[in-house]
Amino acid sequence: MYAYASNDSLFLNCFHQKLGPWYALALCQGEFLVYRAAITTPYAWMGGAVGGAIAAGNRQLYVLSLRTGNTRPLNKEYVIARLEDRGMTELLSAYTAEGQQDSVEVLLRYVELLNADLAAGAGGSGP
Repeated sequence: MYAYASNDSLFLNCFHQKLGPWYALALCQGEFLVYRAAITTPYAWMGGAVGGAIAAGNRQLYVLSLRTGNTRPLNKEYVIARLEDRGMTELLSAYTAEGQQDSVEVLLRYVELLNADLAAGAGGSGP
């Protein structure tokens, strides 16, 4: 199973993304799904509860492109590349003017804006 939907929540199976054996809540939905996950190592499992807690504390934002099926870390470079791919110059200018481009709130906001634009049919195609 790749995902589980419950009411308005979507949980992605991280196993298929090679990011761990659990499900992660999609924080942002559309063509790009954003979620938090931690890449685990066998050593985390050997540490028992403490190792699991350390691994859980190392969660990062990831984005899954439904068009390509690729998962990438969500960072400012990814957002800039997707906005450039689609020729969204106004949104790109607004993003580059943001004070904290790497903050979770800013990254999520711009992926949501990108998803909304794509849902409206205004965006082009790209990775």
